[in-house]
Formats: sequence, structure tokens, C-alpha cells
Amino acid sequence: MLFDRTFGIAGVAPWIFIGVIGIPAALRARGRALAPAAVTIGLSLVGLSLYHYWEGGYAPSARYFVDVLPLAAPFVAYGLAVTRDWWMRIFTGLLIGLSTVLTLVLCAMPSRALNDAFQQQGNEVVDQILGLNPLGWLPSFEKTSPDWYVSAYLRLLPVVAILAVLAFYGWSRRLSLDQAVPVRAPTTRLQLGGFLAANAIALALVAVAISQPWVSELGDVPRSLATRWLPAALVVATALAAAIGWHLEPSARTGFFARHFALYLAGPVLLLGMRSLFIPDTELGFVYLLIAVGLAVNSLHALWTVIPRLGDTRAAILLGATLLATAFVVLPYDRTIAPTASDEPHYLLIVQSIVFDHDLDLANDYAGQRYYEFYPEPLPDVHGIHVGNAIYSLRDMGLPVLAVIPYALAGRTGVLVLICLFGALLAAQLYLLLRDLAFDRRVALLAVAATVFVHPFLTYTTQIYPDLIAAVMFVTVVRLIRHGTTTAVRNLALASAFVGTLPWLTTRGWFVAIGLGLVIAYSALWPRRDLVRRLLAASLPFLALVLLLCYLNWRLFGWFIPGAGYFLIRDQQEILNYAPQSGIPGLLFDRAFGLVPRAPIYLLAFVGIGALWRRRRIYGPMLAALVLGWGFYFLYIADLVTWHADGGPSSRYLLAGLPFLVVGVASGIETVRASVGRMRAALSAFAWIAVSWSVFVVFVYAVLPDLRYEYMPQIRDGNPVHLWLELGRVLRPDIQTALPSFYGGEVATIPLALLWVALAIWLGALGYVISRRRQAVGPSVP
Repeated sequence: MLFDRTFGIAGVAPWIFIGVIGIPAALRARGRALAPAAVTIGLSLVGLSLYHYWEGGYAPSARYFVDVLPLAAPFVAYGLAVTRDWWMRIFTGLLIGLSTVLTLVLCAMPSRALNDAFQQQGNEVVDQILGLNPLGWLPSFEKTSPDWYVSAYLRLLPVVAILAVLAFYGWSRRLSLDQAVPVRAPTTRLQLGGFLAANAIALALVAVAISQPWVSELGDVPRSLATRWLPAALVVATALAAAIGWHLEPSARTGFFARHFALYLAGPVLLLGMRSLFIPDTELGFVYLLIAVGLAVNSLHALWTVIPRLGDTRAAILLGATLLATAFVVLPYDRTIAPTASDEPHYLLIVQSIVFDHDLDLANDYAGQRYYEFYPEPLPDVHGIHVGNAIYSLRDMGLPVLAVIPYALAGRTGVLVLICLFGALLAAQLYLLLRDLAFDRRVALLAVAATVFVHPFLTYTTQIYPDLIAAVMFVTVVRLIRHGTTTAVRNLALASAFVGTLPWLTTRGWFVAIGLGLVIAYSALWPRRDLVRRLLAASLPFLALVLLLCYLNWRLFGWFIPGAGYFLIRDQQEILNYAPQSGIPGLLFDRAFGLVPRAPIYLLAFVGIGALWRRRRIYGPMLAALVLGWGFYFLYIADLVTWHADGGPSSRYLLAGLPFLVVGVASGIETVRASVGRMRAALSAFAWIAVSWSVFVVFVYAVLPDLRYEYMPQIRDGNPVHLWLELGRVLRPDIQTALPSFYGGEVATIPLALLWVALAIWLGALGYVISRRRQAVGPSVP
């Protein structure tokens, strides 16, 4: 009844034996109340052991013990309370963890709970998903052989010994609840050492589980997921947890490390799905990507607790490391499930030509099949210009130049790692930018976490486009010139150089460069001192990079101008349509390509506009650089014929200037916190809903990467948006009916667009009113 490995309590709920530790303390503390429970449990065990069919028949194990099981809960609680030694805490943790795995197996596969005397189906499944059976050493009291009792009672001896140790430990700790002596916190080094040792053991168990022969017989995706991605993700999560845990208080560190070990449950869940449930790859991806969610949530929560006492640089590094770890977990699944699309293979084709042919002529590359490595079929078109017998790419050269070494080392994966690194750098720089603007540390953390960890930033860490890198350059330049007219000459030179990289990364970056260039010129010229030196520092690096770009275009196309490729096709392809009345609301609210439907957290930027405006007198240079860089760029994108940038995840063209909206979101969060009463409750609820939806959409995009891609001709033909079509199967009412479609030709588009624009204006007015009230009451507060 107690110890049988198939039908006993130990075989399905080993956690209950923690109650053995708690019995002495419980009876001493609440003897009169708990003595009847102890007697009832004891009599039930004695009575059931005399019953011939103690197994419960062809039913789940411990069937007859369920009636008295709730009576054991107080003793388990006391057992946990008096367990203070680290080794016993580890043991009780193992009992709880094993119970969790057993419960998972029986809930996922209820039929495996039904066994006869010759079956051990539950144990077999546990053996398959863990690589070993932690219950296999327990006795079996089924009379399946003449000498069954010999093996049964020999195996019972170690069980009784363990039970005796638990009882003795509980007896020796029965007085610990009355003693007001707090548990001595271990040192930081001891905690970290124990954490790393425990992770090494857990990773070794994972290695045993994934090295089983049946795993190698799976399909490509499940096999790669189990043998490569899962251990790598757990190693990345462990490294990040160690880095963040080092900075936590001892009490917070214990909980943080304990929550980290919940990530290891992904191992048995994945193997269970592969071996016994045979679920599709996307469902396996769902389980695997929960590691990224758990890693990010646990790390960001830890940073929230510790960030008030961290230096800005250290906090930025840890925040960037959190994004990097999250992106590294998502990357291998996305890379395997989703092939390159739209412009991605054409960027990689340039890199491939540089690495293997040492030239920029793509004629042989388009004609051959070498690109099948990252694009599984012949490319449908050529993104290049024929110059004699050569073909030179239309794509901007900044990203291919940066990607040469990563591609030479690890192919497409190496380039994606490079993009992830720039994503981490962007998270760190955005946090430092918000601190430069005097936002509270926690407000800065919330703003970066709520924007960089959702679409489009996190989505584009798995896409090979230069826009994310351009956003890093934008933020870096703004930070370099934050002192305005007192900016050092060195910073002016660096800012000029970084602005010069924007035309290399993307021709659209010229408009960010113009906005930033105006502020750099003002910062260099206005002081009227050391004028020549400051002017040369602010102009020469930019001019050198632009002239180098012009020289490259002259060598390729015969035109000494930047963006020569686009200039040469101006008559073949319309670029501007000068229709901001559709481009502006479309970029923000369009059903298929808009930002807000997928990341409504950016609506908080409208709430924060008023408070941001009031910072202009103190932080004028930074805000001017942000506003001009974003403003020129946004207006240009809105006038493009291809503002939708179809073929890739939505909002691609917004990425380079999006840091301005991140600052707006931070200001919006600050405004929400400054509001009072019902207004604060309503705005807080709105903010949480916006964050939740943004996180949900980016997770859906990660699990089902195909939903990210929309094509404008299909939308014009009246086809539904893939994302809303998929979500419409589980959510009602249909979300897309509330969104305008600027390519769908629907009658409701104009009224819906006006409604969303009115909502944005109302949020901006509301935020302005709240910021004015805050300013009005500010002086009266001591």
C-alpha cells in the first residue's frame, strides 16, 4: 500500500513522505487538533493492508487512500517548515519534482495509470522520458512468481531505512518551530557554487535522457530539438541566472535559483510529447519556447527587485544579456522551422559571394545552387542590376560586410547570432538612453522590457535585415550628443561616424541621418569656440564613409552617388506615392501590416507625449535628435509605395526609428504612475492588457513563424490576414473586424482609421492633462 512501485503511494505521490518529517513537530504544536488525523491515517493503512484487493483493482494507484489523503496535508506542511538543512531541502525538492513528473505523465496519458499485476506502464513512460526509472528500485508486492516475497522484502529494507532517517530527522527538529533562531543565510559564493553544481547534475540527467536510442530515430526537428536545442537553451539559461543571481540579496537569490530549476521540466515534457503523445512539431516548439518565456520572466522579475541598487551600466548589461539569452533560445527553433524569405536570401547571397568568390558579382551565385543552403528552392527573382556580364546587388552593403566573418564561421546561424548581439546591444543602449533622460530605473526597465521583448524587436532578432542594427546606431548617436553644445569633440567624431554607417545599412537611413545631422551640426557650431576642430570632428567621419559608399557605387554601377542601384531602377519601380494620409495610419493601425495591432504597448507612447514635451527644456538636445530622426524617417516611410514592407514580419521599416516610441512608452508608464484614483486604476489595467497582448502575439509568432509573413497582393485579393485567421479559431469576436485595411478596399476602412486616430489623439490629450496636474501639484509636495 505504501511502497509498491506500481500500486503504492510511493509510486505515484512520493511527496506525501515529507509528512513523516513533520509528524513529531505537528503533534507537539497542535497535538489535540492533529492527533485524530494521524490516528485515522494509521488505522486506514492497517485496515487496507488486510484487504485482499489493496491495489484498488484496475484503477489508478492509491485509489483507496484518496479518502484520507487530505489529512496528510498538515503533516507535510510541518515537514516543509522544519526542514532547514540544505541536504534535506534538496531531498524534499526531489520528492516534489518526481511527484510533478509522475502527475504530468498520468494526466497526459491517463490510460497508463491502469495496470494489472504484470504491467508497469507509468514506470515505463518515466523511464523513456528521463532515461532512467527513479522508481525501479522500489519493491513490488504482486505475486507474479513463486519467490516474489524474497525480492520484495529485500528491496523494502532501504525504503524502511530512508523512512527511519526521515522520522529521526523530524524528531530531532520537532522543537525548531519554537526556536526564534533564523536560518543562517549561506554566503554568495556558496549559493552560487551550489547552484552551478545542481545545474551540472540536472544537465547530466538531461544528457542521459536525450541520449536514449529512440531519440535518434525521430524526425529532424524533434531530434534536433531534443539533442541540440534543449541542452543549449538550459546552458544559456543557467549562465544568465548565475550572472543575475550574483547581484541579488541572499533571500531573493534562493527563490530566483529555485524558480530557474522549473525550466528543467521542459525536458521530460518534450520527451513525453515525442515518445508517447506523437504531437506535431509546432506543439513541441510551444513547449520548448516556454523555456524562453520562463527565462525572460524570471530574469526580468529578478532585475526588478535589484535594479534600484545597481549601477546603470551594470543594469544595462544584465538587461541586454537577458534579451540575448532569450533570443538565443528562440533562434534555433525559428531557424529550423522558418526558411529565409523576401530580401533575406539576397543579403546572404552577397555574403556568400564575398566569402567564397571574394567579389560582389552575383551572376554565378544566382545561376548556381549554392544558396540552397539557406533557401530551399530556386530564387523567384534577381535583386540586382546587370552590368555587362556581371550582376550587382540592389541591397545595401552594410549588413553583408558585417556578416562576412559570422557567415564564414557558422553560415546563416552565425549571421543570426550577430543580429541577436545587436538586439542585446539595443536593449542595453535603450535602458541607458532612458536613464540619460532621468527616467526612474524601474520605469526604464519596464519600458525596455515591454518593448524590446515583444514584436517587432524580438521578432527581428531572427531575421536577416539591417534595420535592427540601424536602430542601434540611432540610439548610440543620440546618447553621444546628449550634452548638446557641450558635447566633447571625441563624441562629435564618434556620432558623425555612426551616422555615416546609416546609409551603408539602409538607404532609408538617410532620413534618420538628416535629423541626427542637424543636431550634431548645431552642437558643433553653436558654442563658437574651437570651431574648426569641432566642425572637422562632426563632419569628416561622416563625409569619409559617404564618399567611400559613393566610390563603391561608382566601381559597381558607374555612378558616384550613394544608393546608385535604386537610382538606376527609378523608372522601372515607383518608390514614392506621396500618400501619407494612408501611410501614417497604415504603419500604425493597418490590419495586415500595422504596429499597434501586434504590439499595443506602443499606445502608451501617445499617453506619454505630454510628459515628454515637458522635458524639452532640460533634455532638449536628446529629444531634438529623437524627434527629428524619427520624424523625418517616419514621414518618408509613410510616403513610400512599399511602406508595408510585405514579405517579412510587419513593421520592418519602422524599426530604425522605433527607439523614439520606446522613449514615449517610458514617458507613458511614468504618466500612468503619476495618475491617481480611478484614472490610475483604469490606465494601469489598460497598460497590463496592452503588455499581455503584445507578449501573446510575439509568442504566437515564435511558435508559428509562418504567421509573420503577409503579402500585399494576397491582401488586395481579399485574403484574410494569417495571424487573425489563426487566432480567430480560438478568440471571439474576430479581432480584425475592428482594424482598418488600407489594401483590402473595405468600406469600413476610413471610419475605422478615423476611430483609431481619434483614440491616439485622446490618449495624447489625456496624458497631457495628467502631466499638467502633476506639474501643478509638484511644488506643494515637500
